[in-house]
Amino acid sequence: MKDSSASPLQPTIPTLETERLRLRAFMLGDAPSIERLLDTPEISRTTLNLAYPYPAGIAERWIRSHGPSAEAGTGITWAITLRETGDVLGAVSLDTVNEHRRGALGYWLGVSYWNHGYMTEAIAPVIAFAFADLDYVRVEARHLPTNVASGRVMEKAGMAHEGTLRSYVLKDGLPVDITMRAIVRAL
Repeated sequence: MKDSSASPLQPTIPTLETERLRLRAFMLGDAPSIERLLDTPEISRTTLNLAYPYPAGIAERWIRSHGPSAEAGTGITWAITLRETGDVLGAVSLDTVNEHRRGALGYWLGVSYWNHGYMTEAIAPVIAFAFADLDYVRVEARHLPTNVASGRVMEKAGMAHEGTLRSYVLKDGLPVDITMRAIVRAL
């Protein structure tokens, strides 16, 4: 019997590589790393959907959801890992709106990996994959206006600022603005 903690549960998720990183399907064995990386108030403050403290056991459920999403064509989630060591640094996802040939990026990175250019490096092949392999015409992303670093990552990836959606979502029960950015493939 195969050890599912060491094998990918999402065989349909392609591996993407950069100079320093390997983006691959998450494995159940990654769950402890995810829980350790996400259990910080800094990540919760800069994202909409990640709570602090990060609940124990939820990472495994999250990993198990990736295969069905990829199979259904609704989204792909990659583990961002260092090529040299295989250490998990964070995640990047591409949620899809197939009927409009559009994808929405989402991502997070462990705090100890911030300010090393990893996220900028990680989203570049995801955007290229969306345009070349999925034939998308648009990739968009949103960030909290207070998360200036995320906005810079998007800007470095060629995503143009499209506007601010005022009081668009609730965070901690309060309405907050969201900044929208996107990159469009030349047709």
